[in-house]
Amino acid sequence: MKLGCVITMHSEHELVLKSIICLRKFYPEIVLIVVHSDDKLETSALSQIKEMANEYLLLSDLSLNISRQAFRLRFGSRAWGRNYSKGFSLLYEKYNVDFTIAFSGDTYVYDASRISQRILEMQSNNYVCYVSKLFGCKLHASTDMPEENIVENRPQDENSTDIIPNFFILDGKFANKTKAFSNIEITNELTFEQCMGDELTRALGNIKKQQVGILSKTAYGYKDGIIEQYLDKK
Repeated sequence: MKLGCVITMHSEHELVLKSIICLRKFYPEIVLIVVHSDDKLETSALSQIKEMANEYLLLSDLSLNISRQAFRLRFGSRAWGRNYSKGFSLLYEKYNVDFTIAFSGDTYVYDASRISQRILEMQSNNYVCYVSKLFGCKLHASTDMPEENIVENRPQDENSTDIIPNFFILDGKFANKTKAFSNIEITNELTFEQCMGDELTRALGNIKKQQVGILSKTAYGYKDGIIEQYLDKK
């Protein structure tokens, strides 16, 4: 089995390196593609990331010259979407893998063996992907205006299609055929989870709902071998 991996990162050099070391130890032949929003820092950890990755893409930092709050509200989705699109496009262009994992720089992969277990489950259940949902959350709708306190008008239930971008797994044949996540449309600049869900819905087409595996029904609830938003929890 050949495994691919797309990582989007910013300033999480040390954490990304730890995850990469863990993955390389368990999957020596894994194809690692790292897409880095330039934080203007050169560290020993970043140098090691560049050496260990099959592909390293350095892109501009979209948060420059704007406030952190403005970036989180209006530009975060664009950075996520651009980075994942670039990474997956490169993966499909140059490599052929059986399964692909994707995660953000603030996700800590500390036990890569659990990924193999999830892949076995995907094969047994004929899943084309494994994703996490946000049941019970209230997200921003595209028509919300947080600056005017008009917020959280996109409640999540079992029929919602939004998914967590911090960690997910794709079947290689499905991903290659549909070019999933290689051209993510920003359908909601306030909520990237909607953009991810809309892109997955596009890729799924007529594929049955039963072929979508759920890692966790709740936001950041999947904790088997990984910790999402690790830096916020330290």
